[in-house]
Amino acid sequence: MAAGVVLIAAAVFMVYAALAGYVEPFHIFSFSDVVASYGSVQVKVIEGSQLSKMADLSFWALLAAFVASAGGKLADLGVKLIASER
Repeated sequence: MAAGVVLIAAAVFMVYAALAGYVEPFHIFSFSDVVASYGSVQVKVIEGSQLSKMADLSFWALLAAFVASAGGKLADLGVKLIASER
């Protein structure tokens, strides 16, 4: 039960630290600038670095959700073990 609670707390802290800017998320994605062309005019829709950062943060949050889910399963298993002993 304690291991599950620790995993949930660690996942919450990981997401908070990444979104608050204390920790850089994993650099997995690398995108180039998104440019829209209208005839001879080219307009930069979004910078590649910003798009990469959004994708990295999304992956970081997905990983944290997986860790929190695993922690919830461990905590549930611990509670069931304690309840079965009584």
